[in-house]
Amino acid sequence: MYDYRLGLALLVVLYLFSPMMMDWWLDDKGAWYDPFAIWFFLIGFHIWLTRKRGDDEL
Repeated sequence: MYDYRLGLALLVVLYLFSPMMMDWWLDDKGAWYDPFAIWFFLIGFHIWLTRKRGDDEL
């Protein structure tokens, strides 16, 4: 049940912030590592969530 609520919340946040994120992502004046920073944050957040749960909660 926990995964469904988290997934729904992430989809809503992604839908609400997608125009702003696309403008930031496609900006020519931005640093070259901006898209990689987004993926690094998402992967790190996922690792943090999965390590927080115990082995019996899969």
